[in-house]
Amino acid sequence: MIVCLVAAVQAWPAQASADPCDAGSSRGQGECAQRRLAQADSELRELEDQVSSMLDEAGYGDMPPTQDSELRRLFQRAQLSWREDRQHSCAFAARVGGGQESWQGMRELACQADMTQRRVEALTRYRECLYIGGSACE
Repeated sequence: MIVCLVAAVQAWPAQASADPCDAGSSRGQGECAQRRLAQADSELRELEDQVSSMLDEAGYGDMPPTQDSELRRLFQRAQLSWREDRQHSCAFAARVGGGQESWQGMRELACQADMTQRRVEALTRYRECLYIGGSACE
């Protein structure tokens, strides 16, 4: 019995420091989704800044500055609309599946992380389009 107790005590710290992404609990999975979301949001903010900076350049590409201003406004509105859509779509998707509130919260965070990663991929293509033009825009 003492051997089992010692083995359990020795294993406990290793289990406590385990990656939450490997956990089967809603708390662990929620922490994992939160981490993924924070990383994707950081990448997204960086890309938003890059694209905005590119659009801020007067006379970008072949467009006169007035068209640049309109393009910048469209980008800003698109980002605001996308963020609102992400919030509402993920809240709906998390709750429509039912289950305990903790699992719904985890599913909402995971949904937001997934949607944000897809938006990062889209903005990366837009950035390349702005930088290279031509075939990068297709």
